Amino acid sequence: MKKILSVLLVLSMLAILAAQEVEEFNATDTEETIKLEDTKAAKHEEQERPKVEIEDIDEVAGDDIIVVNYRKKSAALAMACSALIPGSGSIYANYRSWTGYVFPILEIALWVGYIHFQKEGLDKEDAYEDYADLHYDRELYYEARDNMMDVIGEDAEVQDIYDETHFRLDETNTQHFYEDIGKYNKYVFGWTDWHNKYGYQGNYSWAWDTSADDPNHKWIGNYPTNPDYNDETDPSRDSALRDEYIDMRQEAEDYYTKADYCTWGIMLNHLVAIIDAYRVTKSYNVEYISKAPRYEFNVQPILCNDHVTPMLILSRKF
Repeated sequence: MKKILSVLLVLSMLAILAAQEVEEFNATDTEETIKLEDTKAAKHEEQERPKVEIEDIDEVAGDDIIVVNYRKKSAALAMACSALIPGSGSIYANYRSWTGYVFPILEIALWVGYIHFQKEGLDKEDAYEDYADLHYDRELYYEARDNMMDVIGEDAEVQDIYDETHFRLDETNTQHFYEDIGKYNKYVFGWTDWHNKYGYQGNYSWAWDTSADDPNHKWIGNYPTNPDYNDETDPSRDSALRDEYIDMRQEAEDYYTKADYCTWGIMLNHLVAIIDAYRVTKSYNVEYISKAPRYEFNVQPILCNDHVTPMLILSRKF
């Protein structure tokens, strides 16, 4: 959770910095004063161009001139908003943009998925830890390990391989302990079903890859010493409890992996929302500025009653 929040904060800062570099319009609100001819002309213009939003009409100057202040949207603000809440920047820039409403839906879905999978992973982790606490016995593990060391005896070369550091096991139930007893075969000795089969009443029959006379022989398993398993003659490290434990750990890892996918999805959703916020802001500003009519007052000489008279002319650019 902390990792996600940290990344989102960084994205917000980067979004603001990026907007300051690439924004084509001023980050602060600016105004353009547009003067329309008269009320009838304004109504006629509404049929040819997008209607001016009511909130954009600031004042009425006289009976036939409307002063409209058009406010550009800030790309920096839009990108910062979408960095924090995906889609909010696009909605701020243009509430008609449908993409602005997609990102929050994805955000909610991804967060729900992350919380669900993270909780499932934690539940599975608690389950396999309880399972190990019930079925793994350190005393049995140390008994088998010490017996192996006695069998090796004074053989220095083999002793270098199978010393106490090689068979080191955490004394407390740490994260490494729960990982090692399922990950490494050398810690199989502590599983109660293995000990009952291969270390029955403290008796062990070690199996080596070569003859016992070979100073470099390595342990590959044990022969059963429990009379109930005398029919098995092949060396083995089998432990049904350990196999079940490995499966439980894998289930927990699968849920954590899915939670990680949701985490990456959340970050990607914020990043794409930032880009979309800039796109929508730019499109909005370009579209509405280009479509807004331009009115100019000019003084031109006009022939009136056989006299050239300067007159104030209101002209419009298309």
